[in-house]
Amino acid sequence: MKSSFLLYLAFASSLALPAFANSTAFSYSVNDFAVSGRPVSDSFNDGVIGPLWSPFGTAVESGGVATFSNPGVPGFLAPFPLDSDTSGINGAGIAVNGSGNFTAVSTWLADSPDLGTSYSMGLGSQDAMGNTHQIALSVTNTSTDVAGVLGGNPGLNVDLIVQTRNTSFLITSWNVTSQAFSAGDVIGSVILTLGFNDLLNQVTGSYSLNGGTTVHSFAPVGWSFSGGQFALVSSATAIPEPGTAALVALGLSVLGGLRRRS
Repeated sequence: MKSSFLLYLAFASSLALPAFANSTAFSYSVNDFAVSGRPVSDSFNDGVIGPLWSPFGTAVESGGVATFSNPGVPGFLAPFPLDSDTSGINGAGIAVNGSGNFTAVSTWLADSPDLGTSYSMGLGSQDAMGNTHQIALSVTNTSTDVAGVLGGNPGLNVDLIVQTRNTSFLITSWNVTSQAFSAGDVIGSVILTLGFNDLLNQVTGSYSLNGGTTVHSFAPVGWSFSGGQFALVSSATAIPEPGTAALVALGLSVLGGLRRRS
C-alpha cells in the first residue's frame, strides 16, 4: 500500500492539503486497460471497480466503462502555484526492470477535453531513496496561464510528462513534451500506450486519436526501476485564488509530517 499511496499522490498532489475546490467540471471514461507481458487487465464490464484498483475522488464503473468525474480529490502541484481536482483509480502493480518487456494500453472513449481538464494514464515507481518517479501520457486542454507555469503548450495536446517527487511529495524534476491536435482529430477511441523495453531500460509513450489507425510516438525515457504501479485519472487544473499561499504551505507541512510517520 505504501507505493500505491505514493503514486496516487503523484496524480492527486496531496491528501492533506487545504481543500480549495477547483470548480471546473470534468468527466472522462476508459473502457479497457491491459498490460501485455504481465497478467494485468481490466475491461470494466462487471459494474464494480475490482481489487486491482484503489479508487479516489468520483470513480464509477458502469456500462462497460470506468468514469472519472468531479468532484475529485483537491490538491496542489507543489511547488507550482496550481491547484488540481483529480479522480481515478490507482493500482495494477507490476514488476518492471529485469522481468521482460511489457506494453500497457488504456483505451478511452473518444473525447476532446474541455478547457482546463485532462485524462491520463501513468506509471509510477520508487527509487532506493524513496523518491517517486512518474511517466504519464495526458490528453489535455491546457489554459494559457497554466501552460505558462508548467512549460507545456496551451490548447489541445497529448503531453508526455516525466516527474520526480521527493519524500515530502514536492516536485523536484518536471519535464513535459507536447504534441498538438485538433478536436476534429478525435474520430475514434483514444488509445494511450506505455511500452517498456527491458534490454534498454526505456519506456516509450505513444497514442492514437482514431482507434489505432494512426499512432504517434514520443522519444523513449530511461526507466530502470524494479517495480511500478499504474494509474488512470481525470482532472482539472487551475491557478488558485490569490491569498492561499500561506495555507498551501501549512498543508504541505502537515503532509510531510504524515509521510514521516507512515
